[in-house]
Formats: sequence, structure tokens, C-alpha cells
Amino acid sequence: APFSCIVAPSVGVTSLYVAGVVPPAGVAHNWLTWWSGDVLGIVIFLPIVLIAPGAKRQLSWRGTPLGALPIAAILTLLLPLGLTFYGWKASNQFIYDRNSAIFASMAIENEQALMHRLASYDQALLGGVGFFEGSNSVSAEEWRSYVDVLDLKRSMPGVNGIGYIENVPAEKISDFLLRAQMAQPQFTIHPDVPGEPRFIITYIEPLAPNRPALGLNIAFESNRLEGATLSRDTGKPAITKRIVLVQDQTKSNGFILLHPMYRKNVPLGSVDERRAALTGWIYAPFVAQKFMSGLTTSEDRSLTLQVYDGDGENADALIYQSGEPNQSASAPAFSIRKQVDVMQQRWTLSWHSTPAFEQSVASREPLLVLASGIVFTALF
Repeated sequence: APFSCIVAPSVGVTSLYVAGVVPPAGVAHNWLTWWSGDVLGIVIFLPIVLIAPGAKRQLSWRGTPLGALPIAAILTLLLPLGLTFYGWKASNQFIYDRNSAIFASMAIENEQALMHRLASYDQALLGGVGFFEGSNSVSAEEWRSYVDVLDLKRSMPGVNGIGYIENVPAEKISDFLLRAQMAQPQFTIHPDVPGEPRFIITYIEPLAPNRPALGLNIAFESNRLEGATLSRDTGKPAITKRIVLVQDQTKSNGFILLHPMYRKNVPLGSVDERRAALTGWIYAPFVAQKFMSGLTTSEDRSLTLQVYDGDGENADALIYQSGEPNQSASAPAFSIRKQVDVMQQRWTLSWHSTPAFEQSVASREPLLVLASGIVFTALF
């Protein structure tokens, strides 16, 4: 009976999943419930039906016909069995709902930690904007001192540094290069991008691990340029789509967060006014694996997080994945997917339960309810 009952729940649950009725996290639970019901129906209820009064065929045991059970006896069997199966089903559902709620609360905590980390880092960039606006000019040495005070390793884990990107008009490129090389003799603009715009990384600290980024014209690449112009035109902080940082030797997924700066005491009410008044950006480069890891204590241990660029879960758009890829043949018991707007970009966050979490919340209560009810019915 257990093997013959595999086909119906497999076909049925697969059809419901394809139709979108059953979410991925509910596949295993629905399949097990369906299969268990079929097995119990064949093993327990079918024999009762066959020996009920009025059955068309008479059962025999070793050649001896079995008499029909009285209606009272059948009711005596069906009532406790029905209550047993109801209790088993209710207990299963209660535990599943409870565990789903626990998992959902961990996912919410993880999402809030991610949003808080981004917001707090933007506040640090806003402090850099204030540092520039409070001075007529900021030298490379002054910027180095400012970033040293921030103590990035302690206060902003996962960030590669904080820098200043200058908006350099074409007619001022020679003066800009002369000024930059007076403070940093090795300064060069790269790559050679013909025409405008020229959005050039002028300062980046700490300098040693970020030296390949110094002098970079971020307009050379579409995702960087799109993030910068989006921030400029809206007057709000923005992150880029997925990129690879030039200073990242691992060539892993990353992004940059940009906060725009404008000339003081000029109107900024329209896009054209903001474009005309732009002086540059304070920015921070991130390697996603460093920035997003360890958001909460439950990450990796109880759940994994995948972050995708855009609305879907395309592997080509994967920004970050915590833990090791799932090598198990079985799907996670609990999953949550959510699209969020983050600093003017859309991300898809996907959480999946780990085997460790599923084992920690597993309960034998439904099995005990079922076994106790069947034993009671047999004794009764």
C-alpha cells in the first residue's frame, strides 16, 4: 500500500505546484499529507467498507467467509478513528504553521538587518557630504584623516572604503588632472572614455587596497553610469546594479552606493537644475559577499539568503548567496521570496530553511497522536 499510493500525491501535488496553487515551501508538506491519507484509507478504511453490511462481495479468510460487521460495531470503529485522523491532521497543520511563523520571523529580521546596514552606511556617506560642504576644498590628506576617524572595519563591516567622485567638465579636465597630481603624483584618469561625462574617482580611502579604483572614470561602464546619473537626477542616494569592482581581486559580485553633492545656494527643484549644480558624489564600494554576510545570527545556521538583481531569480542576476549551495535532493521545507526597493534599485530576496533548522523544529507530536488513536481504537 505505501508504494502504490505514491503516484496520486506525486501527480496531484506537482499539478498544483505548476498551477501556482501550492508554493515551493508547501510541496513536501502537501505531498506527505496526501500520501498518508491514501495509505490510511487503503490499510484501515477499505477493509471496514468491505465487511460492512450490504457489501456486494463477501470477504473470505482462508476459505472461510467473513460475516458482515454490525452497523454499531462499524460506528464504534469509525468514530475514534475519525477523531484520531482529525487530531493527526490538525496537529500536523498546527506544527507546520508554527514553524512557518518562526521561519518568517527570522526572514523578517534578516531583511531588516540588511536594510538597516544600508541605511546606516548611507548616513556615513551623508557625513562625508557634510565634510565637503563645510570646507572650501578638501585635500587628499584631509579626506584620509576623515576616513581614518570613521574606523571602517569596526563601524562599517563589509565596505571596501569611502571615496569622492568628482564631476569634471571637459573644459576643466587639464586643471583637474594637474590639481590631482600635485597631491597624488601617480594619479591618472582611466580608462580613456571619449566624450562626456567624466565622473572620476578623485579620493578613495583606505588607498592601498583600493588603488586600482583611483582615477577611474565610472562612466566607462553602463551600470556604474546608470547608478550615478540616477542619484544625480533624483537628488537621492542610489546603488548600482551588480558590478565587479576594479579593486576586487576575487572578481566577485559587488555594487557601489552613491550620495550626490551639489553646489551650495542654488536651486535644485528640477532635474535640469540638479544636473547643472552637481559637483560629485560621496560613494562606497562593496563586495556583496563581505557586505551581506552575517546579517543575523540565524543566517547560514537556520536559513540561507539569496539576493538577485531585479524581479526574478535568474542565476545571471545573483548578487549574493549565503552558505553553501543546497546539494540535497530534497527541496527546503520553508521558503520565502520578496521583492524590495533598495536605494532606487529592485532586489529579489529569497530565504530557504536549512536542514539544521528543519531538524530543530521537527516534532513527533502528530505521529504520537496517530499511534495513540489507532492503539486506543484497537483496544476499544
